[in-house]
Amino acid sequence: MSIKTLNNMAPPLDFSFKNLATLTDSLEEEPRKGTKLKDVELQEGYTDIVTAVRYNNNSIHELGDLVPSITSLVVNPTAISWLDFSFNDINALDDSLLQFPNMTTLYLHGNQLMSLNEVKRLSGIPCLRTLTLHGILWKP
Repeated sequence: MSIKTLNNMAPPLDFSFKNLATLTDSLEEEPRKGTKLKDVELQEGYTDIVTAVRYNNNSIHELGDLVPSITSLVVNPTAISWLDFSFNDINALDDSLLQFPNMTTLYLHGNQLMSLNEVKRLSGIPCLRTLTLHGILWKP
């Protein structure tokens, strides 16, 4: 008898440069080559686990559908440790990001965030160590 563990990291799911307007749009798209979707993860013997998702360089405006989208894409959403939303049109953050307690890295640079107060809610992510915010024109 063999014991299957989920200790190997799969490549990031890469939805960059897909012209996505919403996160739900990623459910209709194939990720870039080299990434695995949930149905592949569920196959017998597959032990790699997705811990990162790239949504960079799209036209995403809001993150409200983040949790249902990620839950549809990966087997273990709580294992997500890196999300890349750089170079989108996000102007506000919501509590959906707090649903990923193991997230260590969050890229938000090149977005349209209005206030540094938006960033304060990220203090609820206990493992967050890397946060990018460069290229944002903050409103006074």
